[in-house]
Amino acid sequence: MSWVSLSLTLAGRALVNPALAVERFAVLSRQQPMNTTARLLFARALVANGEANVAVRLLEPLAARDDASAYTLVLLARAYEQRGDRLQAATYLARAAM
Repeated sequence: MSWVSLSLTLAGRALVNPALAVERFAVLSRQQPMNTTARLLFARALVANGEANVAVRLLEPLAARDDASAYTLVLLARAYEQRGDRLQAATYLARAAM
């Protein structure tokens, strides 16, 4: 199975069982550390599983890039919201809207 197929399968499972998706994306992210898509899906599963602190640590380096995607920025904002940090969330939402 290609990593794209695996990522899509795991992303679908994240909606049903985020804890399982976290486990699987953690493995995939370790195996392919330069795979940004896998890292974003891992972060999405973390947020869905209530692990915002881990998601923030994972997403901050991606969001610090000048070419950070709107999806990355919105996902990071959602993680900050989950932590209760609305000011940081607003900052990333505003940047995503640009």
